[in-house]
Amino acid sequence: MHQPELSGSFFGNMGENKNDFPYVTNETQDFIGGLIQKYQPQKIVEIGAIRNGKPGSLYSLVTTELKADNRVYTIESDGCSTHFFSDKSLSEQLDEIGNQIDFLILNPFRIFPAEILDFLIAFPYLKENAIVLLCDTLFEYEGSNNQFSSSVLYEIISAKKFNRNSVVISDLKQRIENSLKMLSYPLCNSNAVRVHSASDIVLGFQLCPDTYKYIKDLFVSLTTPWGYLPNRDYLAQYETFIEMHYDGLSLHLFKKAKMCARLRLDPRAKMLQDFSCSLFSKFKYILIYGKKERGKTLLELCQDFEIEIQGFVISDGRESSKEFEHIPVYSYSKIPFCAKETLILNTTGSLAVKTLLSNSKYYWIDFSTADVFP
Repeated sequence: MHQPELSGSFFGNMGENKNDFPYVTNETQDFIGGLIQKYQPQKIVEIGAIRNGKPGSLYSLVTTELKADNRVYTIESDGCSTHFFSDKSLSEQLDEIGNQIDFLILNPFRIFPAEILDFLIAFPYLKENAIVLLCDTLFEYEGSNNQFSSSVLYEIISAKKFNRNSVVISDLKQRIENSLKMLSYPLCNSNAVRVHSASDIVLGFQLCPDTYKYIKDLFVSLTTPWGYLPNRDYLAQYETFIEMHYDGLSLHLFKKAKMCARLRLDPRAKMLQDFSCSLFSKFKYILIYGKKERGKTLLELCQDFEIEIQGFVISDGRESSKEFEHIPVYSYSKIPFCAKETLILNTTGSLAVKTLLSNSKYYWIDFSTADVFP
């Protein structure tokens, strides 16, 4: 185990100032401060630290005590709110910060696979031998009520690993007490937020040659059941980034993991998969009736399963462009395909449309119900 040689408490003379950071315990403040003192990083980035539109406690801690605003950045992993940037993806924000990040703090959405995905995006920007800290870490794959993150990244990564006990605290009794805290960290508690904020668990590691050699292990780890499903836009951004910065096998593993997660967490995807195996192959043409939000969502799900959609259908008399999402749009009376070879997937809630399809020669399935597309 890697144990930096540290002396004293970096924030030992802060006195009452330590209470200014309620989300960070005194031990963790000493741990982070000791690492910064030891390694003297030139570029510190904290990901996923925004609280109510403001930088999180770790950012405030570092900038307040180190007076290091010129080399400390905090950004939100979902791109919705950041300290220096706004309305940009994580990779775009990191592009503006630049490479050679030598101290990374991951404080993501607290459930797997957030920490893996954010680290994979940040990894190409890290300097050789960079330090990475993982916040609020729990040795469980799935959290309770989205309150606790997992430790899959810490367990899987090939690197020099350490925790606050091994780095800062020399008193044996205190180390034992902290270890017991970790073992008793609640898996399920109605007061999870209160307990969580009072008992943070921070782990860390330092990159080494084996980290680069075995980085694919992290893509394999994504086959662990996901605790949530990121929205489609973010998944698309992750996929584009992985295709640019990693090899073909890594991209394949990510796509496979994403599909498994969608089938597990999205009942619509499972239903489509069942239909694609048993029904869709019997028709030469598949059309989607309606091109509003439900129609677009259904198209995206079909594309996930490589189900080819030949066109959108709209009711007669409605104005529309000739294409939508690069797919032809047909008025109902001008559908150019043979009815017996065509399956229509209806996404509209209109009773008139359902009556029209029921009295037609087309085969059709109703995807408009709220329980299918809320």
